[in-house]
Amino acid sequence: MAARAASLEPTPTAKAATRRFRHGFPPAVRPSGIAALDSRTRPPDDALPSGRTVAMDLQDSLVTFLRHFPRTDDATLIILKGHLLLEEEINNLLHEMLPNPQALDGLQINFFTKTQFARALIKNEALDAILDAAEKLNRLRNRLAHNLEPSGVEAAIRDFVTAADGRILGGETAPEQQLKRRIAFLCGQLLRFRTEYRAARQILKNRVGAGKSKPKRS
Repeated sequence: MAARAASLEPTPTAKAATRRFRHGFPPAVRPSGIAALDSRTRPPDDALPSGRTVAMDLQDSLVTFLRHFPRTDDATLIILKGHLLLEEEINNLLHEMLPNPQALDGLQINFFTKTQFARALIKNEALDAILDAAEKLNRLRNRLAHNLEPSGVEAAIRDFVTAADGRILGGETAPEQQLKRRIAFLCGQLLRFRTEYRAARQILKNRVGAGKSKPKRS
């Protein structure tokens, strides 16, 4: 991840994202398989990662995204840079899910293997949908990277920006803007999944610890 900004104070965007995270997401966007953190089921604040830790983590990802995401309408650059940003979020997710991610340092693992690795670690329909779209972008990126005059790019772009329900994210805007919106959406979904996964894991850890600390009845 990129270095943190000079200021240690979370940005307004990061603060808002943290508030939303700590008080739960609407039911329609919660990934299945992860406990809903709404006001009825949310555990005490000390059972969750600290607000400042979450805010700084969100800020790191936001700073990286805003620093590197293209401001141009060059579709090729959007695809290549967007692919790198999406891969970075997948790397972050794997780092969160693996108990000893450092063991993989130095290994050359391709994009598709990373997505399959994530699928193997947790079975979740919401995550599967995100990774399906990520793999479409990976195929599109490879088509551009390995061919001087690639064919079928426009059709591949339409396939990528079309959601599973047939909607085109971004509506009737230009293909370049649809690409940007789709990539930004996927990066945000991976970031959200990672923070909720961390919270769920911390809750489970606290419950297991509380169970072990209870004295046995004679």
